[in-house]
Amino acid sequence: MKQQTLFDMDRENPNLIRLREFDGPGLTDADMAALATQLDAVRELMMDGKWRTLREIRDAVPMECDVASVSARLRDLRKSEFGAYDVKRQVRSGRTWEYRVVTSWLRGLMDQNREGRHG
Repeated sequence: MKQQTLFDMDRENPNLIRLREFDGPGLTDADMAALATQLDAVRELMMDGKWRTLREIRDAVPMECDVASVSARLRDLRKSEFGAYDVKRQVRSGRTWEYRVVTSWLRGLMDQNREGRHG
Protein backbone atom coordinates (compact mmCIF):
# COMPACT_ATOMS: atom_id res chain seq x y z
CA MET A 1 0.00 0.00 0.00
CA LYS A 2 1.35 3.40 -0.99
CA GLN A 3 1.99 5.72 1.95
CA GLN A 4 -0.04 8.90 1.63
CA THR A 5 1.67 12.25 1.86
CA LEU A 6 0.49 15.80 2.32
CA PHE A 7 0.33 16.21 -1.42
CA ASP A 8 -1.68 13.18 -2.56
CA MET A 9 -4.55 12.81 -0.10
CA ASP A 10 -8.01 12.15 -1.42
CA ARG A 11 -11.32 13.56 -0.22
CA GLU A 12 -11.67 10.78 2.37
CA ASN A 13 -9.34 12.78 4.62
CA PRO A 14 -10.24 16.48 4.25
CA ASN A 15 -7.81 17.51 6.98
CA LEU A 16 -4.88 16.94 4.65
CA ILE A 17 -4.25 19.15 1.67
CA ARG A 18 -3.55 18.20 -1.91
CA LEU A 19 -1.32 20.37 -4.06
CA ARG A 20 -3.71 20.35 -6.98
CA GLU A 21 -6.36 22.13 -4.91
CA PHE A 22 -4.48 25.43 -5.22
CA ASP A 23 -5.00 27.32 -8.41
CA GLY A 24 -4.01 30.67 -9.75
CA PRO A 25 -2.26 32.16 -12.72
CA GLY A 26 1.43 31.37 -12.84
CA LEU A 27 1.62 29.13 -9.76
CA THR A 28 4.63 26.85 -9.96
CA ASP A 29 5.02 23.52 -8.19
CA ALA A 30 7.26 25.28 -5.65
CA ASP A 31 4.56 27.93 -5.05
CA MET A 32 1.92 25.25 -4.51
CA ALA A 33 4.19 23.35 -2.12
CA ALA A 34 4.80 26.54 -0.11
CA LEU A 35 1.07 27.29 0.04
CA ALA A 36 0.29 23.73 1.15
CA THR A 37 2.99 23.89 3.84
CA GLN A 38 1.67 27.22 5.12
CA LEU A 39 -1.91 25.97 5.13
CA ASP A 40 -1.00 22.80 6.99
CA ALA A 41 0.97 24.78 9.60
CA VAL A 42 -1.87 27.25 10.17
CA ARG A 43 -4.42 24.43 10.36
CA GLU A 44 -2.36 22.44 12.85
CA LEU A 45 -1.85 25.48 15.07
CA MET A 46 -5.49 26.51 15.02
CA MET A 47 -6.91 23.07 15.82
CA ASP A 48 -6.68 23.87 19.54
CA GLY A 49 -9.57 26.34 19.22
CA LYS A 50 -7.67 29.25 20.81
CA TRP A 51 -8.28 32.82 19.69
CA ARG A 52 -5.26 34.37 17.94
CA THR A 53 -4.53 37.51 15.94
CA LEU A 54 -2.98 37.23 12.50
CA ARG A 55 0.36 38.35 13.98
CA GLU A 56 0.18 35.72 16.72
CA ILE A 57 -0.51 33.04 14.12
CA ARG A 58 2.33 34.32 11.93
CA ASP A 59 4.74 34.26 14.87
CA ALA A 60 3.71 30.73 15.92
CA VAL A 61 3.98 28.91 12.60
CA PRO A 62 7.35 27.29 11.92
CA MET A 63 8.05 29.08 8.64
CA GLU A 64 8.42 32.68 7.62
CA CYS A 65 5.26 34.21 6.20
CA ASP A 66 3.49 37.54 6.39
CA VAL A 67 0.11 38.35 7.94
CA ALA A 68 -1.48 38.61 4.48
CA SER A 69 -0.48 34.99 3.83
CA VAL A 70 -1.89 33.91 7.20
CA SER A 71 -5.16 35.69 6.40
CA ALA A 72 -5.31 33.97 3.01
CA ARG A 73 -4.69 30.55 4.60
CA LEU A 74 -7.54 31.15 7.08
CA ARG A 75 -9.80 31.95 4.10
CA ASP A 76 -8.57 28.75 2.43
CA LEU A 77 -9.57 26.73 5.50
CA ARG A 78 -13.17 27.87 4.99
CA LYS A 79 -13.24 26.40 1.47
CA SER A 80 -14.78 22.96 0.99
CA GLU A 81 -11.70 21.62 -0.80
CA PHE A 82 -9.64 22.36 2.31
CA GLY A 83 -12.05 20.96 4.88
CA ALA A 84 -14.75 23.66 5.16
CA TYR A 85 -13.60 24.60 8.65
CA ASP A 86 -15.65 27.01 10.73
CA VAL A 87 -13.26 29.96 11.10
CA LYS A 88 -14.64 32.49 13.57
CA ARG A 89 -13.48 36.06 14.01
CA GLN A 90 -14.12 38.78 16.55
CA VAL A 91 -12.68 42.13 17.53
CA ARG A 92 -10.06 41.82 20.26
CA SER A 93 -9.57 45.54 20.74
CA GLY A 94 -9.80 48.60 18.54
CA ARG A 95 -9.15 47.45 14.99
CA THR A 96 -7.41 44.20 15.93
CA TRP A 97 -9.25 41.05 14.95
CA GLU A 98 -8.68 37.59 16.34
CA TYR A 99 -9.55 34.25 14.80
CA ARG A 100 -10.19 30.69 15.87
CA VAL A 101 -11.11 27.46 14.14
CA VAL A 102 -14.08 25.67 15.66
CA THR A 103 -13.72 21.95 15.03
CA SER A 104 -16.57 19.48 15.37
CA TRP A 105 -14.96 18.29 18.62
CA LEU A 106 -14.89 21.82 20.05
CA ARG A 107 -18.42 22.51 18.80
CA GLY A 108 -19.60 19.39 20.67
CA LEU A 109 -18.03 20.64 23.92
CA MET A 110 -19.61 24.06 23.45
CA ASP A 111 -23.01 22.43 22.87
CA GLN A 112 -22.60 20.24 25.98
CA ASN A 113 -21.74 23.30 28.08
CA ARG A 114 -24.76 25.17 26.74
CA GLU A 115 -27.05 22.22 27.46
CA GLY A 116 -25.60 21.86 30.97
CA ARG A 117 -26.39 25.47 31.79
CA HIS A 118 -29.93 25.31 30.44
CA GLY A 119 -30.84 21.69 31.17
